Amino acid sequence: GLATAGFKVTAYLVDPPDDEVVGRLRALASRTVCLVGSIEAMATVVRDARHSAISYPDVGIDARTTLLAALRLAPRQYAAWGHPETTGFPSIDGYFSCAEMEPENAATHYRERLLLLPGAGTRFDDPGPVRTVTRDAFGLGPSDRVHLLPHVPPKIHPDCDPVLASIAAADPRAVLVLFDHERREISEGIRRRLADALIAAGADPGRQLRLLPKLPRAGFLGLCRIADTMIDTLHWFGGANSLDALSTGLPVIACPGSLMRGRQTLGLLHGIDLAAGLIAPDPTTMVEIATTVAADHARRSRLGAELAEHARFLRHDARPLQTLAQHLSVELDLA
Repeated sequence: GLATAGFKVTAYLVDPPDDEVVGRLRALASRTVCLVGSIEAMATVVRDARHSAISYPDVGIDARTTLLAALRLAPRQYAAWGHPETTGFPSIDGYFSCAEMEPENAATHYRERLLLLPGAGTRFDDPGPVRTVTRDAFGLGPSDRVHLLPHVPPKIHPDCDPVLASIAAADPRAVLVLFDHERREISEGIRRRLADALIAAGADPGRQLRLLPKLPRAGFLGLCRIADTMIDTLHWFGGANSLDALSTGLPVIACPGSLMRGRQTLGLLHGIDLAAGLIAPDPTTMVEIATTVAADHARRSRLGAELAEHARFLRHDARPLQTLAQHLSVELDLA
């Protein structure tokens, strides 16, 4: 990480869970500090540390860090694509993004100066153990053609509904598998919306639409192994979910949008010949690719090994962190 490049890194944590990810972060940082209390109290702690630069990995996810990002707490301040859109704040000087995921006119999408990183644009954790699961454990049959949509329901834009309904209508053996949201009313809302779309297309939501309880990562990876495809959402892609799916060899079908948040799977598949067969130019072609890939077991097997190997390369690619260190050295006049 940056510590090995000579930077002293302080990690500020807001309500951190006591889990493996936070444990690894504590081990990698030079120092960790838990921020508590009011925004004013948090800001004072950070400002008084007199850092040369601050980077916010996901402005917009948590209201407290969003408020902190709107303040000038260090001479140089940056955002990154944990939340893949501009902050819009004059207090943020630069935005670290993934070059392969950005369109040609990307700089016009950000108020901040755009600083591009190669590969996956970050270092993802290894997927870890994969739990062995069976289809019957989820009420899925051996002849079902299982299409995963592992995205939180708020990411599933209504524009996705005709695509999903068309997949179900085109293939009576297709089953769309989603995950429940922690708020029941959100889960029920997406279930009703998609059920209506399937009925309108002539499909059977009672048999072809399934919402499962949220799984731990090992269980999700196991489900990826018994699925036939993953269908990415329109407008806001899966990111880490896509890479986890690719790690198991599961083909991910996507249709790139005009903004970085809708081009993440395209970026993850950048540089391999398989991308041309999984990235659709329009939603209608998404349906064609999904149904043909799911019906062709031999093709899925051929895809699987190369997708998994490419995902392993992305996870162990040192270039994003090396380039980040180079950017910061120039930004802070340390080169």
